[in-house]
Amino acid sequence: GMLELEGRAPVEVPALVSGVDIVGIVHDHPIGVSAEGRLGPWPPDARRATDGFAPEPDELAVALHRTHEALPDAVLAVAGHGVPTDDDAWHDHLIARSLDRVQEAVADIGLAGYFHDSGVDGYEWALGFGARRGLLRRDRTRRPAATTFASAAG
Repeated sequence: GMLELEGRAPVEVPALVSGVDIVGIVHDHPIGVSAEGRLGPWPPDARRATDGFAPEPDELAVALHRTHEALPDAVLAVAGHGVPTDDDAWHDHLIARSLDRVQEAVADIGLAGYFHDSGVDGYEWALGFGARRGLLRRDRTRRPAATTFASAAG
């Protein structure tokens, strides 16, 4: 029921208390914070995706369960999740593991849905066309993860 932005006075918004049907979570990767306050991949020695971060599907499960603990009465959905990489085999492996975590969350906490980000390789705000994260290539041919995704949704 409260909207708070840094540098501004809090604003009461009573409609926020009950005006949300589904709480969406966007998740790509865990982020580490150094002693100096710099953000970076976690763990620091893990394999990195095109964006320089280290995707870890188990962290998606942690984020979902922590959100459920904080909002036990909310209906949750993964509103966006993806991995930017040119390595189709690794992409498929990570998506398969992520979908395993999603199916577990459906059973454990009643997760309502999952939206992959994105369906088609496109333009990434920081990386241009160099970060392939879609289930389909820009020419609309399937990446291996598209078949994995379709099988899990099946």
